[in-house]
Amino acid sequence: MNLEGFRVCLEAGHGYHDTMEYDPGAVAHGFEEHKLNVAQVEHVAKLLEAQGCAVTKVICRSSNGLALSKRGLQAAGHDLFLSFHHNAANGKAQGTEVLMHLMGTLSDAGFAASLSKRIANHLGYFDRGMKKQSLGVLRQVPKEVKAAVLVESYFMDNTALAGTDLEALSLKAADAAAEGIADYLVKNCKPRKQIIVEPKKVDIGPSEPKKVELPKMPWKK
Repeated sequence: MNLEGFRVCLEAGHGYHDTMEYDPGAVAHGFEEHKLNVAQVEHVAKLLEAQGCAVTKVICRSSNGLALSKRGLQAAGHDLFLSFHHNAANGKAQGTEVLMHLMGTLSDAGFAASLSKRIANHLGYFDRGMKKQSLGVLRQVPKEVKAAVLVESYFMDNTALAGTDLEALSLKAADAAAEGIADYLVKNCKPRKQIIVEPKKVDIGPSEPKKVELPKMPWKK
């Protein structure tokens, strides 16, 4: 699929905040949620970029920590914004859900529902569907962005899973997310045309020969 002219912003949930405080997110089976979120962002970005899509990755490390509101602001000038996360509850829950902000749009709702279904089907899990929450990371996403959602791929603390299952599941969910993003872009967004500005040609006239004064010869009067 040709995705040239489209722009997507992907954020890895949790990580470092502007206060330099590190938030690992959920921790289960020896894995930190943030690290799984980063793996998903990197994987989705690689798949989209291979199709010509421009991708901005928001991965908050110790050198570039951001508050949740400022993470959403990074979506300015993009078609879509996705924040990647993994759920955790009581060790028994399982399934996929995609969240939108309480004040979100119909575009947010449609994208969230379709993405949740696609990821759930790909993983073979129950589709918990689209849900609304007051999410700081989505609150400041600019209005011109077509859709902004937060993905909860699966419940990483489910006791039926082992640590060796988690990364493979996350990348499998990322495959489905990339497919869903590409499909939504082509059907609902307009690619931006690349404007190439040629350098102006400057007319330079022929230069006059410089007059060179020869040094005086002392033996000539």
